[in-house]
Amino acid sequence: MSQDTIEVLRRRAEWAERQLIARDHADVVAKVERIAQEQRDEEAKVAAERAAALKADTEATRRGSWSNYLIAEAARRDPTAPLNVGALMAAVPSQGWPPGVSPEEFHFIGQSFGGVAIDDAAETSMGRALAEMLERTSRVQRAK
Repeated sequence: MSQDTIEVLRRRAEWAERQLIARDHADVVAKVERIAQEQRDEEAKVAAERAAALKADTEATRRGSWSNYLIAEAARRDPTAPLNVGALMAAVPSQGWPPGVSPEEFHFIGQSFGGVAIDDAAETSMGRALAEMLERTSRVQRAK
């Protein structure tokens, strides 16, 4: 083979190698972008779930606080009167907290406390102990 042929083949090989490197780089960049988007989507989903849990837990606590307040008020007026749960639930206002109660007194699911989301209880020592106890209980029940 002549030197010219070898030089042409060498340049073609270098060109092909550059093309492969560019293609591989583009594939890696696309994969990294796809993974980053999946991560952002998952984080947005978790944030939405946490916000929904916080809203639901706050509302349940607010309604429960009103129920406690209304029961105490009814008992104060007439301790012997029967409790009408339907009327009690209907008397709970659609907004606001009862006198002397505020949401700052509570910790809600979906809320962060000390930098840790409250719904991440499985990562605490108590959460791990509870999970272990539940696992042992389910193994015993499956064995029966």
